[in-house]
Parts: sequence; C-alpha cells; structure tokens
Amino acid sequence: MTASAVLTLELYGDTAVIRPAPDHRRFGLTCESIAAFHQCFDELDVTPQARHLVLGGRDGSFCLGGTPELIGEMIRADPVRRLTLVRSVQSIVLRILGCPLLTIAAVDGLAAGVGCEMALACDHMVAGPGARMTLFYARLGLAPDCGFRLLERAIGTRAARTAYLQSPVWRAPDLVQLGISEEALDELPIDAAGWSKLAQQRFRGDREAWRATKLRAWSRERVECEAEFAAWAEEQVERLGDPQVEARVARIAAMQTLM
Repeated sequence: MTASAVLTLELYGDTAVIRPAPDHRRFGLTCESIAAFHQCFDELDVTPQARHLVLGGRDGSFCLGGTPELIGEMIRADPVRRLTLVRSVQSIVLRILGCPLLTIAAVDGLAAGVGCEMALACDHMVAGPGARMTLFYARLGLAPDCGFRLLERAIGTRAARTAYLQSPVWRAPDLVQLGISEEALDELPIDAAGWSKLAQQRFRGDREAWRATKLRAWSRERVECEAEFAAWAEEQVERLGDPQVEARVARIAAMQTLM
C-alpha cells in the first residue's frame, strides 16, 4: 500500500498499520506528514477489507508532537496562517475520531502534545514497556486544544483538568491504572502480521455492528467536537502570539533537535 517519504501504510489481512517510515524514527508532525496521514486515510476509505487500524511508532518512538520546523513556522506566521496550521494539526485528530475502523494506538516511546492526542483519539490503546505520554500544554502556557476533550472522554472532567494543569508524564503502568490504556505488553508486535493476530485475539465481535455503532456515535458528536476544536484553535493562536509563550515553545522546539 502507500509508502511516502515519512509514513508507511501496510495491510495484512483485515489489519492496516500506519507508522513512520524507517528514516523517521524520531517522528514528529510537519506539513508533509499531515498530508501523508490524510493520504493514508483516503486510501483506507477505499480498502473495504480493512477492519482494524493500528497507529504505531518506529524503534521506540511514537510521535514527539510538532517538529521544530512546524513549531517555528507557527511562531513566525501571521494569525491567519497560524490558525491554518493549528487547524491542520487538529485535522489529524478529527480524522482518527471519525475513522470507521476499530483504531488501536500502539504506544512505545514518547507520545507528546499532538502525539498524545492522536493516541487518545483511538478506540483502544496498547502500551509498550517504553511508553511515555504527556500533553505538557499548561507548562508552556498553551491552550489544552483537542487533548482536554479526549482526556475527559477517557478519565472524566475532574481528572482531566488536574492532568492538564500538572502536565504529568504517564508511563505504561500509569496509563493502565488511569484507564487510558487497556493493557500494557512486555513487547509490541513488530509488523502488520503481528498486529493482525493481536487484533483478532482482542476483537472477536461483529465488526459490521461495531462499525455502525461507531459511525452513529460520531454523527452525534461530530458537530460539537468540531466546534470545540475550532474554539480551541482560535485561543491557541492568541496564546502563540504571547512573547512569553513563544519563548517557551521555541525552547521545546530547540530541545527536540537535540533528541
């Protein structure tokens, strides 16, 4: 199936796997990778045999969030362009939420910022031994964006509010204890065949019934969710225009280049 410079889409039986290309082991979002994600989802829309979708990482890394290049462009951009960039990042989360397949986040390594949001948007999460997840928006002075709603869905409003304010780094046992991840494994499958086997073991129900139920629920939630994300995007644009917030975000971007 699809293999771009930044992402691969593999299909084994009824299980599709999207993960970074081999040369992108320290994966973060760019304008190019956002377009590649949509290309993968477009291909899955016309692949009727696909029933499960695994979002995975590469060599112990899930998604670091926005890359220094994307963050830098957001900081330098005028408000109109900045809003476009923020909404483009949100579009990946919305695409995962609206995906009719049963989606599984395979988190082993760091899932930060939008990487955390992508994992939270999936129907099921499996944490590997090196899993670490954090939103960290409050520490930077940023609006919680999509992550707050997704945390509310996973752990409830009160716990989500605390998590946003404290910006903890959750490891595999924490994720299972909080109910964010359904299970932690000593080792994650390494290929589409392994994920197909795991999906078949975990999900033996009527897949068409699941698909119909998920689409019906999303049709009720979509308008409210999109409106809330749009409001967060507007606030994020304002926050990114604050010099102090800009400086903090720039420091995080610089740290990523040293990883």
